[in-house]
Amino acid sequence: MLCATLAAEPTPLTIDLDCTALIIIDMQRDFLEPGGFGAALGNDVSRLAAAIGPIRSVLDAARTAGMLVIHTREGHRPDLSDAPPHKVERGHPDLRIGASGPMGRILVRGEPGHDIIPELYPTPGEPVIDKPGKGAFYATDLELILRDRGIRTLIVCGVTTEVCVNTSVREANGNDLKIEWLKPFMHPRMLRAGEKIFWKGDDADEAFVVVEGRIEIVERGTVLSPGDIFGEMALFTKLGKRTATARCLSDVSLLVITYEQFEQLYFQNPEFGLYLVRLIVRRFETNHRDEELESA
Repeated sequence: MLCATLAAEPTPLTIDLDCTALIIIDMQRDFLEPGGFGAALGNDVSRLAAAIGPIRSVLDAARTAGMLVIHTREGHRPDLSDAPPHKVERGHPDLRIGASGPMGRILVRGEPGHDIIPELYPTPGEPVIDKPGKGAFYATDLELILRDRGIRTLIVCGVTTEVCVNTSVREANGNDLKIEWLKPFMHPRMLRAGEKIFWKGDDADEAFVVVEGRIEIVERGTVLSPGDIFGEMALFTKLGKRTATARCLSDVSLLVITYEQFEQLYFQNPEFGLYLVRLIVRRFETNHRDEELESA
């Protein structure tokens, strides 16, 4: 586990870099260079240039540490079918989204102005999220990418602080399930690195929350981190059998809940029920995608 301690208020913040991602928001030519969408809105885009150097320093540090780096780009389909009318109709007709500009059609995917500036350009393997709105989570697969990689902490920078960065941070904060209310219904369990929590095909009568350590779902190659719920899939299978093997990659602290209690909470707490349905859908989507890749 590679950790770093950051100066923060009210106390310093220690993060696990293996479970941390850097997200760089919308450092696109359309927002930072003359003739783009930002300038069309009447903004002095030259003031945004001050952000490039500090972001480059953070990006270099993240790459050196081997962290996951994700870039976002705001933009729309060429036919503007994903752009709300009130957004398209802002400003002078010659300077609106979709209009021709010095860098191609303004804020349209695939145009030169939609791309990320050269100083911060993604390297191979760094995901790029194309988003139609201000937030990085809305109508994108960002949450799925983060969960598949076991990411629990985000470092967010980009432009502009008061709009897309702010919106993305608030979305990220709202996506996390708080498990404090679950704890009275759970009991702790400690396991050593290398131990199996369960085997594929075992009878299933418990679900788990990771408190400390890292766990691998062996058949899927998925790594779980603190805060992740797992073992719930068998609750929705006909035979009540484990669909994969879970093993400890490190010493692990778990909270355990029986399926009987789990079912009660599912019906008693609408927030938990909605979260669980979304979790199951994501798991099925990920499993189906992996199966397609294996058969390709």
